[in-house]
Amino acid sequence: MPAAAPVLGVSKPRSKPAARAIVIRTAGTNCDTEMCEAFTLAGASVELIHLDKLIAQPDLLDAAGLLGFPGGFSYGDDIASGRILAVRLKQHLWPKLRAAAQRGCMMIAACNGFQVIVQAGLLPGVADVGSDTAVPPQEVSLQHNIGGRFIDTWLPMSYDVSSVCIWTSGIAEAYAAADRPDVQLLPIAHGEGRFVTASPAVLERLRRSVEERPRPHAPPRAVPALDEAPLLDPP
Repeated sequence: MPAAAPVLGVSKPRSKPAARAIVIRTAGTNCDTEMCEAFTLAGASVELIHLDKLIAQPDLLDAAGLLGFPGGFSYGDDIASGRILAVRLKQHLWPKLRAAAQRGCMMIAACNGFQVIVQAGLLPGVADVGSDTAVPPQEVSLQHNIGGRFIDTWLPMSYDVSSVCIWTSGIAEAYAAADRPDVQLLPIAHGEGRFVTASPAVLERLRRSVEERPRPHAPPRAVPALDEAPLLDPP
């Protein structure tokens, strides 16, 4: 195993106050405590807040510089993965979430949380779509894996050192070259990992920005999607 590297920024003197982070939890979410710990290690001031409290006090989102949507099985995924939580976010918190995205608030979503923000209209972006009262139509979706089976494995990733992605910036450089293959392994565990778009135009817009994102070592396969466009798909 590679030797532990210092958490970026934690050991350095800070000229600015720590970013305020909010991790949103609700019935069925899990690993929210671990997400809070990761934010704390990165130097943020973190608060774990239940969705009901945010709905009652939406102004709590105004000061957030970082929002985390944890994984799990929100509301038991009784209707569809992440669907109920996504609907509640759209119904009660859309104006605040849109404003947060537009002011540059960082957002990260793991597993079920990714399903949630896709269905809530926060991905692939809200800068130029929708309004404070109208949620934009869903443009992307996560469908069942093409192989029809659950995948639980480690995926080798490649990080572009020139990328603007804040989540991977400096990771590879923090470790010796011999240790980087281990550092750049990310765990995946899902049955719905097939990323599809609503139209070829959406796909093309995403492709133009793909160089700014971490990507798997192995080339993706082209598979039929909602619009028969080729998309990234796990085996």
